[in-house]
Amino acid sequence: PASSTFGSVIHLPPICRQPFVLPLAPQCAGPRARAAAAGRTASRPYVAAGVTESVLWSFTGGSDGVFPQGPVMVDRSGALYGVNAGCNIRAWCYDGVVYKLGPPASGQGAWTETDIFGFPSTNGALGHAPSGGLVMDETGALFGTTTYGGDVSCNCGVVYKLTPPPRGQGAWTETVLHAFTGANGDGAVPLANVIVDRRGVVYGTTGGGGATDAGTGLDGSGTVFELKEPR
Repeated sequence: PASSTFGSVIHLPPICRQPFVLPLAPQCAGPRARAAAAGRTASRPYVAAGVTESVLWSFTGGSDGVFPQGPVMVDRSGALYGVNAGCNIRAWCYDGVVYKLGPPASGQGAWTETDIFGFPSTNGALGHAPSGGLVMDETGALFGTTTYGGDVSCNCGVVYKLTPPPRGQGAWTETVLHAFTGANGDGAVPLANVIVDRRGVVYGTTGGGGATDAGTGLDGSGTVFELKEPR
């Protein structure tokens, strides 16, 4: 195997490219694992020197959600946007939250968390358990996916759009662009974020459904999809 130095390209032998092969062959393990197996200490560092971590926000598991999914995205002002899959309080809660973290004002250190949208547990048609990350178009609208919810016969997830409120108002508006059915070749259970091109066309993938699915949304091999909003 090639060097594992940060930033280098790692070339794996063919045996290491086979998924779900356990235990790993010796040539598939990193230097530290190989050294440990041989009773030696790996000399090659795995942590870059001089890197400092700062926790910007710790989720409470209440209305701000729990189980962050996918990457965060950053807008031109430096604010961060992301999704949480649910919450861990035993009382009523959202089935997923889209949040915004606003950077601190000059000379201050605290970021500000705002819940942009909560997927209500009382309305599965709007989606449950957001997955992947978010993307923002030129108008400031956010696009994302949920793994579950949507079509009641499948519960196979949705692609959604969140439109920002008019100036001076606070509520974002959700639009379900597509509810997956897992039937007739349609996908099911999206697990990643979407992308949006300059024309506003949305592209993404699903983990299930497709031509090999029997209509349950659970036994297919997945799809790549395209969504076009009417003009």
